[in-house]
Amino acid sequence: MKDGKLKITPFILVAFLILLSMTAELVYLGDFEYRYRTKRFNRVLKDKEKIMENCLKGMKPIVESGVAHGSETENNIFAVAYENGITILEYFGNKLVSWSDTEFDAPRTLTDSIYKKPFVFLQNGWFITRTVQAGNELIIGLIRIRSDYGLENDIIKNGFVEQFHIPGNTGFSRDRNASEYQIFSADGTFLFSLIYPKEKGRTYLINIPLALWGLTFLAILYLALCLSRCLAVRKKEILAIIVPFIIFLAVYLLVLIAGKPAVLFRTELFSPYRYTLNGLIPSLGYLLLFSILLSFLSYIIYSTLKRGERFVETDRTKWLSLSLLLIPGAILFSLYHMVYSHLIFNSNINFETFRVLDLDIFSLTGFIILLLLFSIPFLYILKIFQAKKQPGTITVILSALTAMVIFPVFFMKDPLILLSGALLYFIVTILIWILRTKDMGLFNKTVIFSLVLGLYSLFLIAFLSNKKTEENIKIQLVTNSTENDPTAEHLLLDMWPVISSDSTLRKMMDVAVFEKEDFDNIEGYLLEKYFNGYWGSFNLSIVLCHRDDSLSIGVQNQIYEDCYSFFGEKILTNGHKLTGTDFYFIDSKQGRASYLGRLFFEFDDSRNNGLFIDLYSDIKVFQPGYSELLLDKKYHSYARLKDYSFAKYINGDLVLRTGDFPYNSTDKKYVEDVTDYKFFRADSYNLSLYVNGNVTVIIGRPVVSIQDILISFAYLFALIFLFSSLALFLARKPGFRTLSGFNFRQKMQISFISILLIS
Repeated sequence: MKDGKLKITPFILVAFLILLSMTAELVYLGDFEYRYRTKRFNRVLKDKEKIMENCLKGMKPIVESGVAHGSETENNIFAVAYENGITILEYFGNKLVSWSDTEFDAPRTLTDSIYKKPFVFLQNGWFITRTVQAGNELIIGLIRIRSDYGLENDIIKNGFVEQFHIPGNTGFSRDRNASEYQIFSADGTFLFSLIYPKEKGRTYLINIPLALWGLTFLAILYLALCLSRCLAVRKKEILAIIVPFIIFLAVYLLVLIAGKPAVLFRTELFSPYRYTLNGLIPSLGYLLLFSILLSFLSYIIYSTLKRGERFVETDRTKWLSLSLLLIPGAILFSLYHMVYSHLIFNSNINFETFRVLDLDIFSLTGFIILLLLFSIPFLYILKIFQAKKQPGTITVILSALTAMVIFPVFFMKDPLILLSGALLYFIVTILIWILRTKDMGLFNKTVIFSLVLGLYSLFLIAFLSNKKTEENIKIQLVTNSTENDPTAEHLLLDMWPVISSDSTLRKMMDVAVFEKEDFDNIEGYLLEKYFNGYWGSFNLSIVLCHRDDSLSIGVQNQIYEDCYSFFGEKILTNGHKLTGTDFYFIDSKQGRASYLGRLFFEFDDSRNNGLFIDLYSDIKVFQPGYSELLLDKKYHSYARLKDYSFAKYINGDLVLRTGDFPYNSTDKKYVEDVTDYKFFRADSYNLSLYVNGNVTVIIGRPVVSIQDILISFAYLFALIFLFSSLALFLARKPGFRTLSGFNFRQKMQISFISILLIS
């Protein structure tokens, strides 16, 4: 391409990869995968049925021989069965006498119809059944097909058994016409139809079209680079910049407006949940795409201008001319600083590298974006000082200081943010000028700039992450300054339509005179069907009464005319109705959530029976991890403050405390001269306080230590240095040679990089 001739190879490569990517995407979005998964499901099930049949045949002679349970042969059979998700039960005289595992509670008593169907539900799952008669005993084989626990979280998982490789959100139907994806037993009996989701979620096959589109994107970048170099060689510098710009703009608008490729939007990277900047950059994926295109365009502009003698010969020795050139650089640094700050403060992404367990692929993506964007102002400043006549020290310093007037325009509200951005610009500018005049190796230059950017990133991440945490804690403070339990209220809202129309409960309430047995039966029924799982963190009590029944309460047996009036007065005084239900939040001023529900049942003989349900939260609700263990994953957004030390005061007295921080028994020392919020430090903890009337809430978290800061800097420096080294490696296209061809310094550099990579 040195002669300006453009090869056709990049065009062919781009066209071929586009066609291949579109084909892979169509296959993924079509029904090929569902058909393949259904076929494999039937094959795996057939293999499991064969294994179960062999296990039952092996058990038959053991049972008939009367050998005691626990023999080596029986244990081997049980081990094979367990590995394949098979349970073996043995019934003698309709009584369960032996079982191979304890994954679920098998029926203790055998009924005639329980195992006659080929596909049955038992306690927490669906099973394929097989039966073998051995004398007076019956041997039952069960293959677990699917688990259904009634709730799901990080510990308890519903869905088909993992060996079948079915997506988690796939359902099933016993109706043969429900779908074309049907499952059969080994003898050809129809079992159920798989109901795959209408909108295809992310499965492992998505990686194929994603990888191909990624290669296509790289090929487009290469094509744009080839076109630019070809035009630059022909002395058409302006076209060499405009053509790549048009290509990149078309690519970005295709993704932004047309929503193509569609497979990208099946990934969480393009979800606005993680991050959104504005309408032009609505997600982290868009920001990644934007940063790649913009940084690559900057590299093309840098390379194109490098060829122009006119740009190199421009006089930059004067203060005014250099200042005018540096002002756009200051603007670029300001925009970079703005995006950096916005990404840290407004995203659901962790950038604190000392919290290693909280880092994920989105953290890495964020760092890559920030490093790519840094190349834009960096290349611009670098290009300014690529001149035959270098300005003097005083001129450079004065011009850099002059251009810094741009920063107050963008960051006047926050002096620390302003200062950090301005210092980064000033230091990078001065270093670029100094290193341009010094004979220093590229490795050392990379280390220096990695140190500068690492220190800048360390401050900005620490400062803004702490600020973001404080804002999140403010929300927690307000939420916990009331006695409402958002999780409980969410559950009650879902429960009301079911419990208010429960025909079984209505029959149980159809009693002329309530006896203790009625009370026990109704309370047991409510606990079993409605108030289990998360409700284990609440105390439940019920009251059963007729409209005119009197009610005695308290140690002095205070008598109310009727129980309806008592609860009605309680609701009128302190109750707040949950919309659309007859459950009420009771503002008890005791620091814990309290709810009262009432259900009235009218019967033919003019009887009106009332059921009053009183729920009062226990203190263990604030224990770390408690909600997550018992709660369905869709309610986890309301999880308690498990990572903090928490205290709640009412009328100055401590009513709740959790965590390691030793809070005082009264809030007197905490609330002096405080009207709403207060942030302070005590005993190596950062404490956040909020006063809401007679309620004081404090949330504490450990102070970030020096060790944490050093760890963060080490990770940041390593990441920046490795990324910069990789970018320089790709940009400079070095020739490869054997290790013996390197000098001592280069060998030390390679060793240093290797240690960073391994660590």
